[in-house]
Amino acid sequence: MILHGDHAGRSETSFVLYLDKHLVDMTALHEHNYLDHGWQGDRDPSGASVARGEQSVQRVITHLQQKIKAHRDLAVARD
Repeated sequence: MILHGDHAGRSETSFVLYLDKHLVDMTALHEHNYLDHGWQGDRDPSGASVARGEQSVQRVITHLQQKIKAHRDLAVARD
């Protein structure tokens, strides 16, 4: 599974907004805070949202559920 990470960019900011929106102060976000990190276009953190974060969290949960099931199936097959 690959999530396109972007430390303090759109993906990570959305992820944290969904998990605990009180940790993110979107009013403190200004271009000079992120342009020097190269966050532009689809990585621009100003486009972060709770909905986008929820989608990412759900992808992680689904991925982990699949991996856990595969591991259990393998363990049962060995027995």
